[in-house]
Amino acid sequence: MAVLLLLLLPFGSSDDRLVPGEQLTPNETVISDGGHFALGFFSLDNSTPAKLYLGIWYNDIPRLTVVWVANRGTPAITNVSSSAPTLVLTNTSNLVLSGADDRALWATNITAAGTSSPGPSSSTPPVAVLLNTGNLVIRSPNGTTLWQSFDHPTDTFLPGMKFRISYRTRAGDRFVSWKGPGDPSLGSYSSGMDPGTLPQVFIWNGSRPLWRSAPWTGYMVTTDFKVNAGGVMYLQVVSTDEEIYITFSLSEGASYTRYAITYTGRLELQNWNASSTVWDVVGRWPPSNCSFYGFCGPSAYCDVVTNAAGAAPTCKCLDGYAPTSSEEWSSGRFSRGCRRREALQCGGGGSSSNPAFTVLLGMKVPDKFVAVANRSGEECAAECGRSCSCAAYAYANLSSTTTTTTTNTKGNPSRCLVWDDGDMVDAERIGVLDGTETLYLRLGAAPDSDDRLAPGKRLSTGTTIISDGGDFALGFFSPSNSTPEKLYLGIWYNNIPRFTVVWVANRETLAISSSAPSLVVTNTFDLVLSDANGHILWTANTATAASSSQSPSSNTTGSVAVLMNTGNLILRSPNGSMLWQSFDHPTDTLLPGMKIRRSHKTHEGNSLVSWNRPDDPSSGTFSFSGEIDPFVQGFVRNGSLPEWRSTVWTGFTVSSQFFQANTSFVTYLAYVDTVDEMSMVFTVSDGAPPMQYVMSYSGEFELRAWNRNSSEWATLTVSPDVQCSRYGYCGPSGYCDYSDATPTCKCLDGFEPVDNEEWSHARFSRGCQRKEALHCGDGFLALPGMKVPDNFVRIGRKTLKECAAECSGNCSCVAYAYADLNSSTANGDATRCLVWIGDHQLVDTQKMGQRTKANAVKITLPILASVIILTSITLIWVCKFKDCERNATLDWSIRFKILKGVARGLLYLHHDSRLTIVHRDLKASNVLLDAEMRPKIADFGMARIFGDNQESANTKRVVGTYGYMAPEYAMEGIFSTKSDVYSFGVLLLEIVSGIKISSVDRILGYPNLIVYAWSIWKEGKADDLVDKCIVENCLLDEALLCIHMGLLCVQENPDDRPFMSYVVFNLENGCATLPKPNHPAYFAHRNSEIEQLSEDILNSKNSITLTAIEGR
Repeated sequence: MAVLLLLLLPFGSSDDRLVPGEQLTPNETVISDGGHFALGFFSLDNSTPAKLYLGIWYNDIPRLTVVWVANRGTPAITNVSSSAPTLVLTNTSNLVLSGADDRALWATNITAAGTSSPGPSSSTPPVAVLLNTGNLVIRSPNGTTLWQSFDHPTDTFLPGMKFRISYRTRAGDRFVSWKGPGDPSLGSYSSGMDPGTLPQVFIWNGSRPLWRSAPWTGYMVTTDFKVNAGGVMYLQVVSTDEEIYITFSLSEGASYTRYAITYTGRLELQNWNASSTVWDVVGRWPPSNCSFYGFCGPSAYCDVVTNAAGAAPTCKCLDGYAPTSSEEWSSGRFSRGCRRREALQCGGGGSSSNPAFTVLLGMKVPDKFVAVANRSGEECAAECGRSCSCAAYAYANLSSTTTTTTTNTKGNPSRCLVWDDGDMVDAERIGVLDGTETLYLRLGAAPDSDDRLAPGKRLSTGTTIISDGGDFALGFFSPSNSTPEKLYLGIWYNNIPRFTVVWVANRETLAISSSAPSLVVTNTFDLVLSDANGHILWTANTATAASSSQSPSSNTTGSVAVLMNTGNLILRSPNGSMLWQSFDHPTDTLLPGMKIRRSHKTHEGNSLVSWNRPDDPSSGTFSFSGEIDPFVQGFVRNGSLPEWRSTVWTGFTVSSQFFQANTSFVTYLAYVDTVDEMSMVFTVSDGAPPMQYVMSYSGEFELRAWNRNSSEWATLTVSPDVQCSRYGYCGPSGYCDYSDATPTCKCLDGFEPVDNEEWSHARFSRGCQRKEALHCGDGFLALPGMKVPDNFVRIGRKTLKECAAECSGNCSCVAYAYADLNSSTANGDATRCLVWIGDHQLVDTQKMGQRTKANAVKITLPILASVIILTSITLIWVCKFKDCERNATLDWSIRFKILKGVARGLLYLHHDSRLTIVHRDLKASNVLLDAEMRPKIADFGMARIFGDNQESANTKRVVGTYGYMAPEYAMEGIFSTKSDVYSFGVLLLEIVSGIKISSVDRILGYPNLIVYAWSIWKEGKADDLVDKCIVENCLLDEALLCIHMGLLCVQENPDDRPFMSYVVFNLENGCATLPKPNHPAYFAHRNSEIEQLSEDILNSKNSITLTAIEGR
């Protein structure tokens, strides 16, 4: 029934405030400064005598909508003979509403000492202001807020208001409904957060809960919720030191939106529709009957997911439970709920040694939980496992969330909830969304809950097989919001709190929950998944081969399926031989110990195939496979089209080192070549966390590691990682330059863009063309550090010289690459000669810099060009210490350019990169030059990463190169960024003088270059240190600046040495007033280097990647 409210039309004062001495009467209103809201008196049309209420309503919409009422329980009664009620602001800063007989009907009751009336000398009285947010605020003479209506809500929740709970008093706000459509007095329904639990919103009827939201998971309750075509709503949970609250805001230009608790007991999200001039209800809670609190009874849940298909939500029992009364359940009476089919298993001493949990995704977890503080995900699972009565747990990491405000979790960023059996009330299955959770439900004592399945036993829904070490589980799961419920047989991690499937059997032939699917081992040595009607949904297809290999008497004990603690499901014959394993049939995940294989004979093999969607395990369009024709390299494909390609195998084992919370671990990706097949196998070092390669549904091949601190999967590497690393993105004869800060496409040396306009607009697909035509006999340009192009031809059994001759003897050959595979397990031929025929074949090339022991590609160039840039990358000391007479030295401008480039590189490592990196082995031979003589710092094998507040570290294993090591590092093992500054000082002195730190020549009997430089600088003869090969052509001021800066960098006390920011600034800008350096450290001379040790990774590696574990 429509309700009409009679508004007494405004007349008189129309500004936004009320000051002492002024009265607000029924014929007047206060209008907010922007005109959105009005404060005044309103009356309901059916009341006799008339009842007047003081309230706030929307001022600029045609339908009167009251959002706040002052005197809900004490309306002003008016008739013809009585005087009108008034609202005044007193000198004590209180708002007082008086009736016809001057009796106070309502007041703000501000009693704080700070609200006393202003003194005689005060010129600024208190003021009551109606803000354009709908908030009525009383401000003191000094401008502080003494009272606001937002702290005293009625039935409406406006943008900027708060649902609050105080940590100290445990008191919270409640929004209370009107009593009826025309009665603003207090109704029986209210909404707020329960101060006795974690943040969750309730609707109560009196004191009885009517509906409950999910507990806060740390995520924004909803993100970017679109309330209409032009507006977005942002709902946030904010925690401070004093309180936790919910608030919401609207995007600019959005129409009016509000929450209201109605007199019928519904919490509604309403949005003003200006076209139809009505309030559209865009959200309503409870949304259905089975969403009412406890409607489904204990140990049951309301399946809201079915609502997506148009069916009414209904009650279901949790996995492993059955209705307490089947008759009542079938009749739609669910209040008695469900009970366990099997009792909880509990081992000796009051705890289960290895409890099994099944996983329920996308849940609003039950009420009546117990919150256990300061637990990681694994500790939360153990907390439940230790208690014989614990029936379920849920975990959330509140520190990993992305709200738009800073979330203070009161010192405990984790949230572990546990439930005793029988207490799980008011659960819902909502679907996998932000804010929903995974409920880990403890399974009863089922006969198939060990690590194997034998003939005669059956794995059905609600039961799992757990590997012997407890790391993996095999069972049925449902990932999607499907109707009816879709079930898949899969393997997942059993001991981490985030449900992660690693293998799926029936990807294309899903099971329906109502069909009661089950897995059995047949007496013909096969694994078969079928439904209750006998329809086979999936099989391992081992029956024929297995039965033919068994003697008639060998099947007396039967075959068995065992789930190994590696995640491998193995089917063994009666004689113990392996008939089948899931590792040979991967889905989207590569686990340690698995192989991506390719047969030499048939060229067939297995591959990783992505899921179709995050909630759909069926085969997606993306795949990863290793290909051996013409040589070993990994591909990511979208259908049949290549999306990304790895480097071609160089014969080295690929190893990478990663760090997590003061520990490090190493991953190894090895290629194994046998007579029958080539395989790629993935292993990890001891103590590494759970790790996996995943072919994601979005097309990225990712290496992930489980971060125990945040209880999240962290992505360590991703391929393709940038746009220009996608297959063929830079076109023929173009390459993706990874050595730049921002990888981008460039042309190979001797080439230029086919279309300069397209190239300048970042359209690279047409690639590059030669600047000059090739002729037979043209020379080669070496390009080290390259991922070689695709479309090569492999020529077997060639030496390096023979490989070069193979290309130079063919006028159509444009490039070649060579590798000696003796360090590997190459099958037969221990060499690898690759050649490219025609420029158009140079596709999908990348310059990796020194990140990888990649290939050196030699590209043919016209003779003149090859003379100019014959050496592309070389060690800096090889170039610079030539005799002047041989005319191969570097002039001063190049040397100074190199010094400034290295300084900028160190500045980036120390200050500008996301992580502070100390190189620990900076020296001349670790600085590489490209064709334009631009320096690149190389060899990060000894580098260390510092934390945010870490300034130094200590090691007992001092590694590095004598002469370049700072004294505190060489003698005490203490290293910091100042250690690198010392090494850079040595490099400065070397390059200016042309004298190597290890040299005994030209230093006049001094123990080393540093002492020699210090001595002649003190004598005022610093210009004698400048290399005689450049002294006539250099800018002497620049050279002396470098000597002075070098001596500042090699001072004995690390605190005296400058930061690299200071060094870079002065080298770039010059400075005549550098401080006087203190003496350097004096070392006895040794004509040797300290052995260079790699602390974590063998020398036979492609790359070392230093990174921290965290999402991308």
